[in-house]
Formats: sequence, C-alpha cells, structure tokens
Amino acid sequence: MEKASLETESEKSPKLSRNTDDESEKEGLLEVCGWTQDERHVKVNIDVGAGVASEDVDVIIETNLCHVKLKDGRKWRCDLFAPIQEEGSTVQHEGSTVRLTLVKFEPNVHWQQLQEKLPVMEAEKEKESEATDKPPRTYAISLAKHNWYEKAGFMVVNVYVKRTRKDVVKIDFQESSFQVIFATADEKFLSMHEDTDKDTIFSWTVML
Repeated sequence: MEKASLETESEKSPKLSRNTDDESEKEGLLEVCGWTQDERHVKVNIDVGAGVASEDVDVIIETNLCHVKLKDGRKWRCDLFAPIQEEGSTVQHEGSTVRLTLVKFEPNVHWQQLQEKLPVMEAEKEKESEATDKPPRTYAISLAKHNWYEKAGFMVVNVYVKRTRKDVVKIDFQESSFQVIFATADEKFLSMHEDTDKDTIFSWTVML
C-alpha cells in the first residue's frame, strides 16, 4: 500500500498508516458531511469536531477502502463504490473537517454512491467486533460487450457475458443512467480484469 500525499493548514499532518485491524476499544462513529465527484476525483468531507489536532487523525487509504480513526476512538470506514488510486489521493485537515481527495482508478466512471454497492437488500451496521467473512468486492468496468435497439418505445440493451450467476444479475435504473450488476465464472472475462474471480461483483454504468 502506497502512502497518499498529505496537506494540512497546521504544522503537523494527519498520520497515514497501515490497517492493523486493532479495534479492541469501544468506538463511536464519525459522519460524512458531504461528498462530490468529477471525472477524475471523489472528494469526501468528514466532520471530526472542534479541537482535534492533526496528529490525532489516523488515515488509511487503500484501493477499495478508506478508514479515518481519531485518538479518542471515533472512526469512519467505507468500502468504496469503485476502486481508487492510492498514489495521488490526498488528506487535508482544516478546522473540524478532514477532506479526502480520492483519485478514481477509472476516470469518467460515475459513482452512484460513495459506499460499495452490493446486491443485498439490507446492510447491517458495523459491530464492535468486525465480521470474519467480508462481502465480495465490487469491480467497476468502463465497457462491456453489448448492443442495443429500440422496440415499441423502449430501449433494449443486450450485454454479452458468459457463465453469469443468475442470483446476482441485476439492473438498477436511475433518472439519467442505469447500472448492470453481475458476477461471472468465465475465465476469459476474469483474466481481462486483474485480481477478480467468480465471486467478484462487476458493475457497468451506462449514461442515458
């Protein structure tokens, strides 16, 4: 894991460290007070409250994960909607806000939300002791083999992926886009996307 560059208005910067999963003490949760995105970046503002020194802020940035932890035990953790580049992502602490600027791994991919999106109906809140089985990772792709045509006033889109899991395939429609979610055991398709397997949840967003 590479270190992200740090910027802060104070003399001492937030610490960027490795994830040790040492969460033995009782902790509260930090809140996101807003996030935005452009073609290349996702920017997240986290409210840490007044009177927090930069040296008391510990930040972890990984390809699919962000974790902010304060000395008093409060924390914020997010399994990201899509992969980011650790190199070039930055952390800035100003007043009561920690600002994360994350570099998208695939530019121009629109994030529907900040949190990783999996085909489940409900998400349980994080317990004091984290679950041993982690959910499958989500991999956003910028293009899939497909064609489309109009029929009776509707747009029909065919996506060509072999050996898909019927229990995972899903289409989410938004006002100006739709997202195709699937998993596949097709070895040729998986070989084209690094560090993926039959349990990886792929997502492809199409802007209308």
